[in-house]
Amino acid sequence: MFLVATPADPDRCPDRETLAAFSSGRLAEPDLEAVDHHLSTCEACLAALAEIEGAAKNGFDAWLRERLESTGGSELLAAGGMIAGGSDPLNAEPKDREAGRSSGEIRVGTTFGRYTLLEEIGSGGMGVVYRAERRPLKQVVALKTIRDILAVGPDGLTRFCNEGKVLARLQHPNVVQFHHFDDHNGRPYFTMELVEGGSLADKLKAGGSLAPLDAAEKVQTLAGAVAYAHEQKVVHRDLKPANVLIGSDGIMKIADFGLVKLLDESGAQLTETGAVMGTASYMAPEQAAGRTSEIGERTDVYALGAILYETLTGVPPFMADSKDAILALVREGNVIPPSRLRRQISPDLEAVCLKCLEAPPSWRYQSAQALADDLGRLLRGESTEARPLTRARRAMRWVRRNARRGSVAAGAVVLTFGGAVGGALYLGSPTGEQPQEEGTDETRKEIEAEVARAAPGQAVTLIGETGKPRWFRWKMGQTASRTNTKLDGYFEVETKSVALLELLSDPQMSQYRVAARVKHTRDLGGAPSVGLYVGRCAHPGGGSDIHVLTRVSFDDVSAPPKVEVVRPNGSHRTLVPTKQVTMNPVLLSEPDVPPALDVKGLGPVGSKLEDETRGEWHNIEVTVGPDELITEWDGQKFSIAVRDWDLNLSTATDLIRRAERHRDNPFVRDLRPNFVPRGGLGLYVVRASAFFDRVTVTPLGKK
Repeated sequence: MFLVATPADPDRCPDRETLAAFSSGRLAEPDLEAVDHHLSTCEACLAALAEIEGAAKNGFDAWLRERLESTGGSELLAAGGMIAGGSDPLNAEPKDREAGRSSGEIRVGTTFGRYTLLEEIGSGGMGVVYRAERRPLKQVVALKTIRDILAVGPDGLTRFCNEGKVLARLQHPNVVQFHHFDDHNGRPYFTMELVEGGSLADKLKAGGSLAPLDAAEKVQTLAGAVAYAHEQKVVHRDLKPANVLIGSDGIMKIADFGLVKLLDESGAQLTETGAVMGTASYMAPEQAAGRTSEIGERTDVYALGAILYETLTGVPPFMADSKDAILALVREGNVIPPSRLRRQISPDLEAVCLKCLEAPPSWRYQSAQALADDLGRLLRGESTEARPLTRARRAMRWVRRNARRGSVAAGAVVLTFGGAVGGALYLGSPTGEQPQEEGTDETRKEIEAEVARAAPGQAVTLIGETGKPRWFRWKMGQTASRTNTKLDGYFEVETKSVALLELLSDPQMSQYRVAARVKHTRDLGGAPSVGLYVGRCAHPGGGSDIHVLTRVSFDDVSAPPKVEVVRPNGSHRTLVPTKQVTMNPVLLSEPDVPPALDVKGLGPVGSKLEDETRGEWHNIEVTVGPDELITEWDGQKFSIAVRDWDLNLSTATDLIRRAERHRDNPFVRDLRPNFVPRGGLGLYVVRASAFFDRVTVTPLGKK
């Protein structure tokens, strides 16, 4: 509004008492309109009004700041509100205070104190936020008040008052700036700057995720603001994308301090509810478990890590169909590494994110500033404090977390970890060599482009007659496996666990043929198996991914187990099962990390393995079509219909859901696997050594 400069006129200008009443919104409507009109033309009265309001630095009410700090909001609780401008609500008659507490419905378009309510822009459990305009300056602000004072009770009023205390403390460019704390007819409210650009949650909902470095930069900014709040002895306790507002200028602002925990100078609690408070998907384990004495700065560090996780992947670290189920997952603390959901995330950035999300607070960054500093190092291309975890180290951390809880399951995992991998933690190869380099994303894209360009029937080579693959990725078993080309140049895979070595992530079409020569050479741990897999896709499993795939495999080396059969007449007979090539739908996950699945559905069997061909090269072809999977093994064909594949694996999945150890795993419970033709394809080796050569993929139809 354009203000006309006029000299002060004692006959026309309202006195200071009237201006104070105008400031608190306690003038009758005709007088309110008259003073409002006068202030639009009188700069002297505007200056006097500013003086009455105690226009302290950055627009805060210094008098209110002092009053809140000294009383802890007791006046608000005693009187149902606090009136700035000099009046004392404690002197109000009891019946007036009671009337103020139940002052009825709030309506858009009405006057609320010195403001006009324009529209409701947000609401929560007890509060509601309006876009409001302050008269006569036409200043548009966000106004927050309590929807129903009687319903929230003393605890709700205490939290609202604590939020007022926080407003008086925090003055930071990345924290929503607050202007005024007051009441209207006994209903407390405060105003703050209006941030027009929506929230980070809105941005993620629209775009899914952010570029990794953009996500790192944004969380670095938020971590700096949170570090400032911690310096002021304020723990937010409800950091999440919905509470990060983004202005039209792109500047982020942390909002909603309604669940803050206030600390005194020694770090002790000034406020404590003892309840599980916050938003489940962003709670730290100590919050989710109700261990309120442990809630502190590192709790906010965890929430910052959850925000970083969601900005990188588009989803929070934990999701389930109910709040209780999410809280159970949070307490367990088994986070799926974000790179499994989005391949472009660098190991260093993933390490920073996972360090924030460690279940024990002592394993996280010890302050928000330490997180901000490490993200700064990452953005400058320097080494970070957080270091990437290998699969083995991640598994060991899972074991340590469960061992801290003293669970029997953790002991079982330790036994499995030592037994299934050969009696000790197996980090390297049988010869001590490290797994072979996997290849670059550029190479992968070149191969996928070559497959996409190939005419139907034109083979594309993935492994030649000798030498290593053009590109591969370990999907399982990297730490317990090795590759080499030492013997006549043939590509060899050795593992004492279960190894999935992906040669092509996307065959670019739904009809294709994979061909290879395979030679099974050694048994490295009992019940070995080697071959190919197709149609691999990954599902979250809680501790490790669940891989759904079709395997074509055989055991050409180990002696088949003998089975003793007792006949009804008491005589014994020894049976030696026939060894055959099989094609099965399979559910697999890391054997040393929950849910530790190795489940196969029923599938067709192929040729009997003859003794004279044991240990020789075998030709395998797997043809994938829209309705059928066909395997040809040394010229002999067998097949399974896709509908039967889905039915067989669904039956096997139903059985594992009923297993007691999987009943509380929502990922297993919600798993609905089905065949995915355009899933990954590669080499399958279980506790064995095998050679592979002449591996090709041939398009057979349209994409």
